[in-house]
Amino acid sequence: MDPTKMEALLQRLSTERVPILAHDVIIKGNNKNKKSLIEFEVVDLLKKATTVQQLLCEGGGGGGGGGN
Repeated sequence: MDPTKMEALLQRLSTERVPILAHDVIIKGNNKNKKSLIEFEVVDLLKKATTVQQLLCEGGGGGGGGGN
């Protein structure tokens, strides 16, 4: 990708509410926890995210948009 376009994308993601719809969640590289436990804990949270910012927060363990 062109560095100028990448910079513009990163700027938009960091300053604007970018809408998103997550319909599939794929869990890879999990060696310590059972996949079913992870799915039970996070899949619904990830699917409910309506912006990229919410998705990143939920995916990173922020637990609800608090920016953790």
